Amino acid sequence: MERSSTCICKFVCKPFVYCGAKFISLSRNRKLKRFLLATFTIYFLTFCIALPILCHDLPLTKYYRLWKGTSRQALINEAKEINSFNADNAQTHLDRMPKEATKQLYEESMRKQDLRYAIVVQTIPRNGRPSPRYLSQLMLALHDILRESGGITETALFICNTQRSAGEHKEAVDLSEYFPMVQTSLGPRVDRYEREKEDYLFCLQEAQKLSPKYVIVLQDDALPRADFYTVLDYVLKYRVETQIHQSELHLDQDEWLWLKLNFPDSLAKYERNYYFALEWVSVSLIGASIFVFMMRFILTLCWGINADEKAIGVLPCFLVGFVYFMLFTWLLGRPYVTLPLTLSKSFYSLGPGTSCCLPAVLYPQSQIPGIIGFLETVELDRTRPLDFALDDYRAQSKLRQFLISPNLFFHIGVVSALHSSTSNSRVAESFLFIVKTMKTPFSNWIPQD
Repeated sequence: MERSSTCICKFVCKPFVYCGAKFISLSRNRKLKRFLLATFTIYFLTFCIALPILCHDLPLTKYYRLWKGTSRQALINEAKEINSFNADNAQTHLDRMPKEATKQLYEESMRKQDLRYAIVVQTIPRNGRPSPRYLSQLMLALHDILRESGGITETALFICNTQRSAGEHKEAVDLSEYFPMVQTSLGPRVDRYEREKEDYLFCLQEAQKLSPKYVIVLQDDALPRADFYTVLDYVLKYRVETQIHQSELHLDQDEWLWLKLNFPDSLAKYERNYYFALEWVSVSLIGASIFVFMMRFILTLCWGINADEKAIGVLPCFLVGFVYFMLFTWLLGRPYVTLPLTLSKSFYSLGPGTSCCLPAVLYPQSQIPGIIGFLETVELDRTRPLDFALDDYRAQSKLRQFLISPNLFFHIGVVSALHSSTSNSRVAESFLFIVKTMKTPFSNWIPQD
């Protein structure tokens, strides 16, 4: 702890102390000195005292690892321990569910002709010991959410088992007593990228056979928000399927390719994406306006500087405030800045999609044939994985893609499906962020007796 505190002081506090003292000493104007002193005080209290204390246990903030001195393996171990606890509770909940009645419910939905959604969960076994049981957590979460929101009547839900080797996928087989399951008949393939493509195509084609309006393809280590169904339905109906014209809702006839329901929190940094950077600037501009009023109030209250005096204008306050909020949001991290948007389904936003990652993607039925036809003609390798190939198709088709923000699904797969011996510390940190701050189905699985 002592070493971590020294690091924080060295890298965060010392620049503020040095710059503040330098500016104040160089300034001869008394009112300007007071302004600089007030600015320095606010910066120092925020970035050297308040944020380090508040963020020391908040994953994904810049202070988290610096303060705690947490190693990658420690993050992974903590995430695995929490996941094991959640998986045990999920299994307890599953054991209490009626098998035949639950499966019959979804089999009836799959036979309907007017489905709105088909949710296909792609899975392969993870050979780690003990098993992380991500698939069980996901299927139970989806079942609880669909049941509570009334979405079962218009949603088909099934498991797509892409296990190719002789050994069976025990977790998927056990869950097939509760949920419908399809099994791949494709033979083994050495190249992992081609295998990933063929497995994805198989699951996409199986979902397409049901002729729903939308197909949602999930990886087995994606976990939904507790309100994902109601939020998704709202966003599709009022942001995608319709548009407001002359104060009236009209059907939107424009074609689009897909809607991504997740972007990795560990990669959701303002400096990594132009759309995120625009968010960063927008939030900082709004914050700077608030900062102007705050500074004028402090200067008037503490030193009696009248707001009408021109010695310290609005522009310097605004620039100082803009830098303040740029630094504040960068240190806090985008996942925390967007967290208030989860308070209401009307706060969720749609932005341009990204080329990265496919844990949870929604496809319109009309676009699936073109996507399948394209993927069947291309070969994938290390430089062109599946998500990059799909982005090539987007560029070729010149159609829009969307990314919903904040995420409706979370990637919890600390143990990789393709590399079972590998654990990802970035996913572990994101997982800890999820369980500590987000509304998830976890709490519903804890036994009450």
